Amino acid sequence: MGTLIQLYRREGRRYRDLFYVQGEHVKRDLLTMLGVLLITGPVAFLPNILGAAWLFDDPQTATALFFPPLPLGAVWAAVLLFPITQGLAEIPTYIAYTMPRLQAQTGER
Repeated sequence: MGTLIQLYRREGRRYRDLFYVQGEHVKRDLLTMLGVLLITGPVAFLPNILGAAWLFDDPQTATALFFPPLPLGAVWAAVLLFPITQGLAEIPTYIAYTMPRLQAQTGER
């Protein structure tokens, strides 16, 4: 995040301007997101549950194999820090900073 702040300063821009929320679109965007999740959620998860039940007779067996127990501290760190790092560093780096520069160099849109 610090690197992004410095890069934007060199260009005469502000990092925090990436997070501008247009109030008139919030309600529609939240409803759209909810609708997409309601439709894609079952489509994404149901085959996994059915496949695990078919292969192992119990979906929990596959879950136990792929996701061993974590220490509680690691769980809290993942739950609290992952969304923050995604929202403040990774997404702005790739989508807001890198992508426009790649598009300008390659002529792709």
